[in-house]
Amino acid sequence: MKYEPDLVGFVRSLSPNPVSVVSVAWLPPTTITTADAAVIVRIDYMAAPGRSMLYSLLSFAIILSLLEMYSGKLASSELFTILGGFISSLLFLMLLTFIGNYQELNGTRTGWGAVVLAEIVALIAAATVHRVCITTCFLFSAGLLYEVDKLSGVILSKSESKGKRY
Repeated sequence: MKYEPDLVGFVRSLSPNPVSVVSVAWLPPTTITTADAAVIVRIDYMAAPGRSMLYSLLSFAIILSLLEMYSGKLASSELFTILGGFISSLLFLMLLTFIGNYQELNGTRTGWGAVVLAEIVALIAAATVHRVCITTCFLFSAGLLYEVDKLSGVILSKSESKGKRY
C-alpha cells in the first residue's frame, strides 16, 4: 500500500470538482479479469444546492418547452397521452428539486407546500396537452414522490449512522 498517496492524488486530479476519496482498495487479479491488480475508488461527492437548483431549473425549462412544442403529437393517441402525463410528472420532479434547493439555500424547511405548488404547476402544464394527461401526471407524480421520499430516507439514515460512529 505504499502507492496509496499517489493513487489518491491521481484520483483527485481526474475530477474538476473538489472530491474526497473515501476508500481505496486493491483487489487481486483473480476477482477481476485484468492482468494486474485493479483499483476500486469510492468517491464521496454530492452536487451543491446552488448547482442542483440551476440544473433543475434549466431541465424544467427544457422539458416544458419540448412538452409544449410536441403537445399536438402527445395528444394524438392514447399511448402518447400517457407519455405526456409522464413527461409532465418530470416537470413536477424538476420543480420540486428547484424549490427544495432554493429553500435549503435560504435556510427554511421544505414541506408539503413545495409538493403542492410543484404538483399544481405540473398539472397545469399537463392540461395544456390533454385532459387525460392530468390524471396520468398526478399518478406518475405520486409514484415519483414516493420514490424520492424513500430515497431521502435511505440517505438520511446513512448520514445519521455515520454521525453516530466514534
